[in-house]
Amino acid sequence: MFTIQLSPLRALRLPVAGLTLAVLGGCGLPGQAETPEERSPIDATELGEVQSCFLCCDVYLGSLPDKAALELASRRGIRTVIDVTPLGFESDFSIAASAREHDLSYVRIAIDPGRVTDEQVDAALAVLSNPERGLSFLFGVTSGAPALLMGIYRSHFGGVELEQAIDDALRVGMEPGELEVTFRAQVDRLDQARSAVFADYPGGNTAAEGTAQEGTAQEGTAQEG
Repeated sequence: MFTIQLSPLRALRLPVAGLTLAVLGGCGLPGQAETPEERSPIDATELGEVQSCFLCCDVYLGSLPDKAALELASRRGIRTVIDVTPLGFESDFSIAASAREHDLSYVRIAIDPGRVTDEQVDAALAVLSNPERGLSFLFGVTSGAPALLMGIYRSHFGGVELEQAIDDALRVGMEPGELEVTFRAQVDRLDQARSAVFADYPGGNTAAEGTAQEGTAQEGTAQEG
């Protein structure tokens, strides 16, 4: 089960359909292709009292924020907070209300790190690939689930090698073992889905045939010349 709750202040459109057709850069900015040496690493940073805080281009990763951290997030230009704490988890204050107070879009995708589903991963990737989200803060009870989701995103969309993406995720808080298996399975599922989409893309074969015919015509013109 997963839930998505959006702040009424700034509703985000979540492009789950056609997700695998997105072309994204290595640091997570839609539409910006990058060479491997330009891809943004995940660097340690700080966001108030947030534990295990890291920054990958335009996404902060970390554990549960307090009110002061959300206020700081707003002052730093963060526009969207993505809450992946498990269903039923309750903090000592309303994170959604505090986000609204500081004019932050609030997205809730309840994820149990021990039972990560395809639907939860797809929902998280839809939010991360949405260009309207702006600078964002992805958090859980710990940094484990955010590290997993950002790692999958970087591997599938960002062109980061699978093993490198897994090593980075482990470094920033993903627990080894079961989540590593989940990571590999999710990237494999997404890669297969993308391959299937492009294999069946309407006009794909026709376009290729047209290019071949054009090449033949050009050769004929050259021979005549």
